[in-house]
Amino acid sequence: MADEEIKAKLTEEEEELLREFEEERKKMNSVMEKEVKEEVKQRLAEEIKEVMVKEAQGGMEEEVMKELEEAMKIEAQEVTAELIDREIKGKADEMIEKQTAIPKEQPESTEEMKARIEAELREKLEKEIKEKIEAEARKKAEESRKEIEQKIRKELEDEEKRKKEEILKKLQVLKQMEEDKKAEEEKHKKEEMLKQFMELKKEDDEKRAQQESELREKMKEQLRMEIEEERKRKRQEILNKLDAVKQESETMQKSLLSLKMSNDEKTAMLTLFEECQRVFLDLFSIRGERKKAEILFLKAGNAAALKNIDVLKKVFFDKDGKQRENGSIEIPRFLSNINALTVPEEDKSRMLFKALREIFDERLIAVETATNIEIKDSVLSDLLRRLDKITARAAQSKRVKDLFMENVVPNTSLKAGE
Repeated sequence: MADEEIKAKLTEEEEELLREFEEERKKMNSVMEKEVKEEVKQRLAEEIKEVMVKEAQGGMEEEVMKELEEAMKIEAQEVTAELIDREIKGKADEMIEKQTAIPKEQPESTEEMKARIEAELREKLEKEIKEKIEAEARKKAEESRKEIEQKIRKELEDEEKRKKEEILKKLQVLKQMEEDKKAEEEKHKKEEMLKQFMELKKEDDEKRAQQESELREKMKEQLRMEIEEERKRKRQEILNKLDAVKQESETMQKSLLSLKMSNDEKTAMLTLFEECQRVFLDLFSIRGERKKAEILFLKAGNAAALKNIDVLKKVFFDKDGKQRENGSIEIPRFLSNINALTVPEEDKSRMLFKALREIFDERLIAVETATNIEIKDSVLSDLLRRLDKITARAAQSKRVKDLFMENVVPNTSLKAGE
């Protein structure tokens, strides 16, 4: 595992150098292995030959014993001749004296007698002594042969044992070399298989990565198209709602052509609207972050202000000129804008309701766009349920409450609590 991690960290150039080094090392190992094998085989042949020579020495031993016996026979003959001469010399004198004492018809000379007696004694003693010495020689030769045979056998056995041990060791070395070579081949084979596997894995990973990349791109494109279609659908739904609101507003405006409101009623209407929007903001904040909800309400109010510039000019700024972060309106500024209009009172009332209604509509549309229609309907349902309580405890007149419900709160099929 560690070798794989090291190889994974090597550059292509380092891997190439490593492969060249391993190939060179294998060549050197192969040459050395061949030389060692040849040397070991040659030595084994020589040692086996020596063992065979030693085993053949059994026949040589017989020849040595024969030569030994011959030498001992020659020595026995030499000893025999010496003993005979000594024995003859001693006994010849005695016999000559005895023979001289006996009277004879034809007496022999001393020299002739001596020669005859020595010849007789020599013949007799030579036979006896020769037999005796030959027996002793044979006995000594047998004893010497056994000693030499035992000594040679022991030397041969020791030498054979030593040679066999050396041969066994060298055979074990050869076997170990064969096993090492086999292990090296197995290792090389495994490395090749691992290399092929890594290459196949790399190709498979690259192919999979490419397929995943293509699939991601395809999914992104498909998702983009779906989002675009959803946006178009929502945009169309919102436009349809805006058209409906516009038609409703026009209908409402026609009904307000003869409506006149006092300044107190206008103030009460704006106060009731702000209370309703505060509850609306609280209900929406429960389903998300408060800060994001305030930013959304402010942007929706500014969008409505662009459509009602004269009425909603700077109504989302406080008296110090700073923008109201929660999207609430500056009521004195709103009244000032309305009163500054040079139109009949009926038109002022109509423009007031139109501006408040568009703020409300823009915020409902913004909530639905930021979330979904289910959340928007849920918030609106909770708001309608709260409106009954808001209008019930408010100090406004019944006329203001009815005008607010009819001309400011959007028409919807939803009922309170649905």
